[in-house]
Formats: sequence, structure tokens, C-alpha cells
Amino acid sequence: MKTLTPYFQKGIFLSIAFFSFLSIQAQDALLFDEIRLTQAIQEYGLTGQGTIIGVLDRGIDYRHPDFIKADGTSRILAILDLSDDSGANAADNPVGVGTVYTQAEINAALSNNTLLATRDASGHGTVTAGIAAGNGRASNDQVLGIAPEADLVIVKITSEGAPAHNDQAAEAPFSAIDEHLDEAISFINGIAATEGKPVAMIANFGSIQGPMDGSSALSRVIDNNFGDNFPGKAFVCGSSDDGDRDNHAGGSFTQGQTVSLQINKETGTLRMDMWHHEDDVLEIEIVTPTQTFGPYNSPNNNTSVNDFTSEYNLFYQGSEVDFFGSTSPRKELLIDFNGPNGIYTLNIKATSISNGRFDAVLNPSRIFLQEDNKFLSFVEPGYTIWDLGSSKTNICPNAYVLRDRFTNASGGTTINRTGTQNGPGSMWTGSGLGPTQDGRIGIDVAVPGTDNIGAYGPDSYFATFDFNLTQTTTATYGVLGAVSGANPVLTGVIALMFEADPSLTATRIKTILQETARADNFTGEVPNTTWGYGKLDAYAALSEVIRIVNTEEFEASLSAQIKVTPQPFSENVWIERPLSATQKNQVFLFDAQGQQIQSIIWEQGATQLQLSLHQLPAGLYILKGQGQNSIFTKRLVKK
Repeated sequence: MKTLTPYFQKGIFLSIAFFSFLSIQAQDALLFDEIRLTQAIQEYGLTGQGTIIGVLDRGIDYRHPDFIKADGTSRILAILDLSDDSGANAADNPVGVGTVYTQAEINAALSNNTLLATRDASGHGTVTAGIAAGNGRASNDQVLGIAPEADLVIVKITSEGAPAHNDQAAEAPFSAIDEHLDEAISFINGIAATEGKPVAMIANFGSIQGPMDGSSALSRVIDNNFGDNFPGKAFVCGSSDDGDRDNHAGGSFTQGQTVSLQINKETGTLRMDMWHHEDDVLEIEIVTPTQTFGPYNSPNNNTSVNDFTSEYNLFYQGSEVDFFGSTSPRKELLIDFNGPNGIYTLNIKATSISNGRFDAVLNPSRIFLQEDNKFLSFVEPGYTIWDLGSSKTNICPNAYVLRDRFTNASGGTTINRTGTQNGPGSMWTGSGLGPTQDGRIGIDVAVPGTDNIGAYGPDSYFATFDFNLTQTTTATYGVLGAVSGANPVLTGVIALMFEADPSLTATRIKTILQETARADNFTGEVPNTTWGYGKLDAYAALSEVIRIVNTEEFEASLSAQIKVTPQPFSENVWIERPLSATQKNQVFLFDAQGQQIQSIIWEQGATQLQLSLHQLPAGLYILKGQGQNSIFTKRLVKK
């Protein structure tokens, strides 16, 4: 794959949860109440126990108390640091890249008060993990993540870098996303398989460029690891932080037409990435603030046209050699403008047209930047779901405003957070929006993102800013906003869904989240390309999962009155149905991740079926039966 360096980027008991959610600080209760998680916890007692959250981010401060159990051992099962290849060939490294830190090594470091050679210099990865799964030990259970008893697997896969701060050395920017996303996912999946637990992964990064239609090599990595064929696995990557800017241009050419695509440039380097159908032949002239270049003619599908001038670098790639390994029949025109600031014009002549559609994006051009990089013609709103977020089996949230103010560590009140001008409940204006470039809605559900509170590494760059820190006695907690704040909330909720039913697939989870999302005056009629299917309703989603599980078990007792003994078992299991059962059943046994272990025919007329399961490790298993007139689901526990 050719790449360019990116800009950066079932039986549920009704019980009281182990943690006391009545003592949550008002700032956190706001999030839990907004998504109706408080009600779900009180009714179902879910905490993420028996699940794994895999975090692909900037690393983690493993020393934070919220990632440590009461006995002093780590909740982190392993860390893979892809910024350091010194351990690539180590015996404990199953993927051959990066450096692995095992749970035993993390525990030893905690016990001996020594430092491992991995860190989260910026702080982004630590607060991501904290919002998704912090256990609140640093706050006496007052600041809790969504799934506080889930295990964690961490992959350090990218970083914008961090300057030297306090006694911390600077960190250089790096990205292993293009090269090693597949290995990162394989690493997390491997640990989940060893543990026998379902896993919800979060990739908390991304900015617009690429085909953004689910066809890239990166998007295919997601689709090859998640979906209908992969029970117990889900992947969350949000839209982007590139909304609310004139950073997408799109439209159609007609035969013989010449159009002018104008760009305002205000940064040192500005990237434009344009895609059009491979059967369309274009001739492009570039007018910079100082002179005119070109024309450049469309390449053949398997060739490229490149030019490097004093004011830009141009790469015009055929559909078979684009930079992102896309399988869609489109050519890519990528230009890095590095000349003087001002107006750049692409005069595009449509020499031969079959399809005519084009889509172009600018990067950087996002809400956090003061510079006003933007298109001046052919501006189309939306189309800012970044490439990985556009993969078809990804579960894609965007972010809306939870709060526009909070009390910081100094007791002051931070107000007018960027993009919150329309008030709580409104869309955060930097949220990436649909549709995808292949016309799908793209957004699954809108999630509170600005601002959420989670664990802060005290040595992180984030913790050097007083306005990031919450009002506590130490720099232990702070805020994370934008789509980065929404992603871990949704990931934690999915972990709770897996706790209720570890056989769920990403496809089923997407459907449940979409069907249970709620509309209000902000969302308007849904689905739409801004709000997706509506605002996340954790209580409704979890209730639907539990309803499905309990309905299956109710159908079992109603139609077949299935009995399973002994429970728990150690070697053999007997399944019994009434004498009146005349149908043939096919019986499937799955592990906790939803991987099928056995398939057995229960013949007509037989009332008992014996399963010899002595070879299986201890843990949770799911037994499903299917016949002409009956369906049943049972849970088995091996001791």
C-alpha cells in the first residue's frame, strides 16, 4: 500500500451495581443521566465485567489509580507501543512490531515503583481510557468510566507529539496507522481470544483525506475483522473534528465544461485531496498567487502524473495506484500547496465525461484552527467523515454538546468552549458529518462529546493546562471534548452490551444503537447526515439487548422447556427436552466471544443429549438450538 504521512491526525440479574453511582459528581452525573445510563445501571447492574476495551490511541499512563484494582494489580492486560520497535522480535510479541508490555511487567513496575519505557506524553490516550473504563479509585468512586470493570488492552499507535514540559522530555510526532493498523487489531484480538472475552475497540484519532467511502486499504482492515462473521467484536471510530468549515467541495462536470475550483490558503502547507471517476478525463491548470502551471492531463488507471514546483507538489494517481489502496473506480488528485498564502485556482476542463462527479477535501481545515483554509467555490456541506470512520462495519458516532462550562481546578468557570455556542444538546459544530463519499448516511448515532471527564496522567502535556483540569485536589481528572470525547462513551456502552450478550456482532450492535436512538428538537427528523439515527440512549439499547436474550430464553421454556444440568459443570453437560418434542434440533455451542466450538444434531424423538466438554477451559459458553418449531438459548458455565 502506498501511503503519505497524514496530518494527524444473556440472563441479566436485576441488581444494584457494585459501584455507588449515587455519589457521582454533578459533572459526571450529567453524562450518565443524558444517555440514561444511570437508569440502566440501577436496573441491570452492568459494569463491563467479563469484557475487554481495546484502546488505539497515544498510549496510557498505566500508573493512574483508575486503571489499578483494589489489590494493587493492573487492569491493563497488555500494552503494545508502536512508537518503539526495540521489542519487535521479543518472544512475548506476537505481531512482530512495536514493543509489548505484559500485565506481569506492568504489575512489577507498579509494585517496585519503577517506570516502564512507554508513556502517554500528550494525555489523550489516558483520558480516553478513563472515560470508557476508569474505575474511580482516584476519586473515591466519584468519577467513573462507562464500563468500570472492563479489562483494558492498549495500543500506542499515533501521537501529535508533545513539547518538553515540567520534567518530561519532548515527544516527536509519529503515526503507525497506515503501516500497522492490522497488527494492532490482531494484537488486541489475540489477547481477547486468550482471555475468552468479547472486545470493544476504539480508534480515537482521524482527520479528513482519502477516498472516505469505505474502499481504502485501512477501511478494509476494519471490514475484514468486524461484522456478521465476528461475534464478540466491535470497532468504534468517530466521524472527525473537521466539521463546520468550507473544507469539502463537490459537484459534477459536463462534457467540454471548464470550471474553476478556488481555494483560500492561510497555512504553511495545505493539502487538497480530490477524487473523480476513472472514466472521466480532465485537464487541469493551476493558478497560484504568483503564476500559472500546467496543464496536467488525467493519468491512465495504472499510472501517475507527478510534478514538484516551488509552490506545490502534485500527485495525480490512476485508480489502481492511488495512495490509499482504494478499490473504488476513482482517480486521486492530491496537491500539497506550500507556496505563499492567498487564492489558488484549479481550472478544470472536462475533456471526456462518463460519470462527472468529483469530491475534494482540505486538510488542515478544522474548527480548532485560527487559519481560514477553505474552498471558495463548489462548497458542499458535510462529507467530513474521515476515511477509517467510513468503513462499513465501523460504528461511527459524532459529538454533541453536553456542557459549555465547568468548574476548573482553580475554581474558575471555563465558558464558551470552542463549538458550543448553540448550547447543551446542540451538535458540536466541529463534528464530522455525513454522507460518506459513496452516499451512505455514515453517522450511526450522536453521542455527548463536549466535554466529558476522565483520568488525566499528571505528567501529561494536557495536565499542564489549568483550564483542562477539574476541581479536585490533584491533577488526576480533566476533560476531553469533541468527537474524541464521544468515542469512549460509545465504546463503554458497547462493552456493557457485550456483558449482556457476548455473542453480539458489530452489525447487530449498529442496528440496536440506531433503532433505540432518540430524537428531539435538536436532531429533527432522523435519520439524517448530521445526527445519524439520533442521540445515544444507553438504557434503551441495553434494554433491547436484554429483551432479546430473555425472549430467546422465554421461547425456550415456552416451546421446548429445555433443561441443562449440571450448572455449573466440570466435564459433561446433559440437555433435556420433554417427551412431546418431535422435531429435530441443531445445537450450536459458542465460546464467550461467539466463536462456534461444536455443532450437533439432536435427533427427532431423543429427549436427552450429552455434550462432553472436558477439554474446554473454565468460563462462559452459550448453547443455541434451532429447529423447525423451536429456538432456545442457554448459558453454560464451566468451573
